[in-house]
Amino acid sequence: MLSLCRRCTRQEADAEEAFSRASLLLYHKLPAYLERVENLRGWILRLTFNACMSLHRESRRRGEQSLEEIGAASLADEGLLDTSPEGDPESSYLQKEMSQFLRSSIENLPERLRDTMIGHLSLGSYREIADRLAINEANARKRMQEAREVLSRGLAQYRAGVARPPAPPPGRPAKPRRAASASAAGDPPERVRALRAVVVTLPGGVERQRLLALRLPLGKERRDALERYVEQHPGGGTKRLALARALLEEGRAEEALPHLEHGVERQPRRLDAWLDLIATCRLLERPAAAAGACERALAVHRGPAAALLQGLHAQCLGRTAEAERAFRDARDAMPESPAPWTALAELQRATGRPHEAAGSLEEALARSPTDVAALTLGAEPLRLLGRSAEARRRDARALEVDAANPPALERRLVAAARSAGGRLAPEGGLWRAVERLARTRAVALSLLSFLRVCGGDLAGAGEMASCVAARPQLAEARIARARLLDALDRPLLALQEVDVARTLQAPARELDLLACRISLRGGLSWRTLQESEDLLARHGDAWDTASTAAWALVHLGRTDRAIELSQAAVARQPGLPAAWLEHGRVLARAARLQEAVAATETGWSLLPEGDGFDLAAPAALDLAVLHRRLGYPEWARQWALQALESCVALAGLDPVRARIFRVWIQAELGSEAAPSTAGTGPEDLSPSFLQIEERRLLTNQLSETSFG
Repeated sequence: MLSLCRRCTRQEADAEEAFSRASLLLYHKLPAYLERVENLRGWILRLTFNACMSLHRESRRRGEQSLEEIGAASLADEGLLDTSPEGDPESSYLQKEMSQFLRSSIENLPERLRDTMIGHLSLGSYREIADRLAINEANARKRMQEAREVLSRGLAQYRAGVARPPAPPPGRPAKPRRAASASAAGDPPERVRALRAVVVTLPGGVERQRLLALRLPLGKERRDALERYVEQHPGGGTKRLALARALLEEGRAEEALPHLEHGVERQPRRLDAWLDLIATCRLLERPAAAAGACERALAVHRGPAAALLQGLHAQCLGRTAEAERAFRDARDAMPESPAPWTALAELQRATGRPHEAAGSLEEALARSPTDVAALTLGAEPLRLLGRSAEARRRDARALEVDAANPPALERRLVAAARSAGGRLAPEGGLWRAVERLARTRAVALSLLSFLRVCGGDLAGAGEMASCVAARPQLAEARIARARLLDALDRPLLALQEVDVARTLQAPARELDLLACRISLRGGLSWRTLQESEDLLARHGDAWDTASTAAWALVHLGRTDRAIELSQAAVARQPGLPAAWLEHGRVLARAARLQEAVAATETGWSLLPEGDGFDLAAPAALDLAVLHRRLGYPEWARQWALQALESCVALAGLDPVRARIFRVWIQAELGSEAAPSTAGTGPEDLSPSFLQIEERRLLTNQLSETSFG
């Protein structure tokens, strides 16, 4: 809490004051809210942040310039105030009284005129006023003319002695003015309101399928109405941006691009519009255009937002380290915005640092609990940390905010299928929602095919094959089919799809990881070795690349190299339970049992209390097997019982996996009397799901995520 106060206030005295206020609030409010709070740490940090912002607003109100201090020259230039020679007490007093009258008069102007006048006093340029108010320049000039006329009439009456400073209208508090420095910095980007699946066609007919984050608020205007308006008034900026938003929501990125370009040209101070333009250029795989948009935005935004734009510029040019430094600077410069934290988390996640990514996303959600991107991105990092229940809660919250969120919908369907033991009926609303999504998203179609096959409907695999045949140039469809074939124990066919996908796109970390794992499961020693070396050469810094290569090499008998890589993986992510548990498996495969026990126990100790049972059950079972092999039967039994306890907790969420683990645990206990396993889930499970899942649990790594 104190660290957050220091970051927000930048002054030690203010930080201590904010910390004192936050502590007092925590003392009074925590007993009432404790039972309802799901994320206690996030709630406390949000309370602390609110206390800092309250102190900041108080300081700003105390330090606000009065109208007469803004600059007599600005007022004199407009003919509103006659300057008086300095040194004349009477003239100075009359000047001050007139300034007070003018300030009261401005505060009592109609809102549209008041905002324009205040913008004129703090900015000066009509273009800047128009950008601030999201109107055109001619409208800004017209409003200023009206405001001058109203103020001139009042000033004439005041000089004639028939007017006094007007009182504020009843029931309307004085509207606080934004400081000029805030305008120079640009408005903070609005939080992400939705994620949408988009397919774009690149030169040569190659297709790409990506998720696009919509930063603009979703409006109520229909696209066709916006198109008619833009056709009749082609010079406007606000409606152009609204039309671009509507087109992006439909996945029509290429058509939205010219409207975004026109919108930022007309309203260059709208940071959210620049961010949408940059994201759209990146989606269309035009890094030079995206970098150019960043440079143009930087020419306008010189304040805190500049650091965020610099990070995006470096990211467009492939300079990861430079981008991370810039996002960290933006994080400090924009303490109220979740955008720098989310951008930093996305970068950390892409470079194989889930522990750091989870922390950054928590900070983003502390600032904006409904930021859809932050809610959605955290699922995989949280699972590797053993916080699966928290990941499910975030998905549920994401769907409350954005009911068509693709990743959250897919994960919700996977969880529902597992809870139903693989016998999920395709008639449900959740299934139909993912089915609608599958029309434009190959991952969703592959998931539905997998669940159909697990439920005994073999026609599911044919649907995915038809999708690939209909869209042979879509790399994501090839990758989705490769994952499906691998899950159905067809590794050679899966590798063929991987090879085709590699011809359609540049080398990618996720694709290289998949190729290495499938090669190992297919028993192709030479290919596994080659894939491992290529994986390390291209993506050597990530923990999961080192861990996957270690897992492959230890199966090929290259023990020393495998252990070296596995140690490097845990060194890169020492706080990640999954990294330690996989390190223990590599050591066990290399027959270094004592070291395997130490590594697995470390991973076990990092698992959160009351969560992470999908990692806890296999970890406890591994420890039971290791202790038995070391000749400690009592310890082996204790760990087997612990595994059974974790299995009982897991059954409520995933009865299929709980059933398989229970069978393995009882085999480990042998002829000894095992405790009752009542409550470990229903017995009526899909045989196909059981068979597929057992094979996958025997061969997959804990870090694999396909189909949940």
